[in-house]
Amino acid sequence: MSNKKTIYAIITFDTDSDPLSNLDQSNKKLLGWRSLKKLDLIRKNLNKFEKRINIKIPITWFVRCDNQLKHYYGDSCWLLKKHNSFWRKEIKNGSELQWHAHLYKIKNNKWSFNNDIKSIEIELKDNFKNIKKYFTPKCIRIGEAYMNNKLLETIKDIGLKADSSAIPGRKRNDKEKYFNWLGSPNMPYFPSEKDYRLQNKNIKSTFLEIPMNTLMIKTSYDKKPIKRYVNLSFWPNLVKQNLKKYFLNHKYLVSITHPYEVLSNFDNNKNNKLISFNLNSMTKNLENFITVTNQLNYNLEFITISNLIKKIKKDEF
Repeated sequence: MSNKKTIYAIITFDTDSDPLSNLDQSNKKLLGWRSLKKLDLIRKNLNKFEKRINIKIPITWFVRCDNQLKHYYGDSCWLLKKHNSFWRKEIKNGSELQWHAHLYKIKNNKWSFNNDIKSIEIELKDNFKNIKKYFTPKCIRIGEAYMNNKLLETIKDIGLKADSSAIPGRKRNDKEKYFNWLGSPNMPYFPSEKDYRLQNKNIKSTFLEIPMNTLMIKTSYDKKPIKRYVNLSFWPNLVKQNLKKYFLNHKYLVSITHPYEVLSNFDNNKNNKLISFNLNSMTKNLENFITVTNQLNYNLEFITISNLIKKIKKDEF
């Protein structure tokens, strides 16, 4: 039996709508889904890589189910229905589905964050019932890393086992995003009821916070490295900068990618210094995970979110 350390890598994709191009700016309500029509490209690329390295790589797909989809399509779980055949193939292939929700409200034909906890509670409860027509999620990821103590309590109350919204060490409060994960551990933890960002040290809990793990990454336009979540669409040389240091100090690595970020026709800038919009970057980043763990003489195993939940709870209890 090997005594080597094992790194567990969890590859996750969020099925968000396509980013707005310059031509779309006059219509902020437009939700485009061209990238999700090409999900098979991601799978085919990954299948080729799996055969080459002889390692199975399951994906945890965080599929959107929320009231914004209900507003436009009449069904909060429209994406589950629309791409049902693909999801069934993925599950058969060893991947899994979890829940992704953007908590927005619409007023005067404009969408913004919904900070009314009562209406959020109703929305999450209703959509949890809807999503269970397709599968029963164990974990949720709130869009744009939004979280607060009352929201986390609501997520627990509806019966979920984990949240995966954290971006450890990051905070934003501007016109685009509002979140605060300063002080959060860069590893799975049992969140405190008093502060969702902190480890619950006094009371045993069964509810997990599973962060999208961050690395110190420096692009050509950064004055100094900043914490960014691990995204398989980032240029591989950037992700690799501090990968060895991360693996030396951590057991789990949860990555986060959006389908459009690995597809070339969504590169509006045509010269992006961070996101590659290239499927080859996805597999090169995965290859770097393998290379670096081999250099450290570690084992590497790709697992799903639900596998991670089981492993951590087994270790803790």
